[in-house]
Amino acid sequence: MREAGSRYWNHRQHLVFCAFLGAAMGVAMGLGEGSVWRGLVGFSIVFGWGLITTLLPKDRFELVHVGAPQDERQSRLNTEAVEISAYAMGLFALAGSMWEMAHGRTSVLTWVCFVGGVSFLLAQLILPRVR
Repeated sequence: MREAGSRYWNHRQHLVFCAFLGAAMGVAMGLGEGSVWRGLVGFSIVFGWGLITTLLPKDRFELVHVGAPQDERQSRLNTEAVEISAYAMGLFALAGSMWEMAHGRTSVLTWVCFVGGVSFLLAQLILPRVR
């Protein structure tokens, strides 16, 4: 259970948050694309993630930690999560820009993604050798 002053969300709060976020995303996708099915897919993805993570057998939910880490384990989890998401975003930006260039659709955003992806990946290759 949640103690007074706890920084962790309990499972119910997490699921309710995912339901509201999924509904907002579903409405935005449905209105933006003009398709009810796309809206339902958007809602299903976010709510499904919330449902899966809520049903995981844990005493607390570390992914929704707010504030400074309280121990070494939480600090390591935070560091690894940032590293994984940074790699994913760098590769996604680079792949997306290459896709757009290959199809002849270049814009300012394409070049921003290209420069961001390349600079991130080069920094990952160069900085460990320099330090």
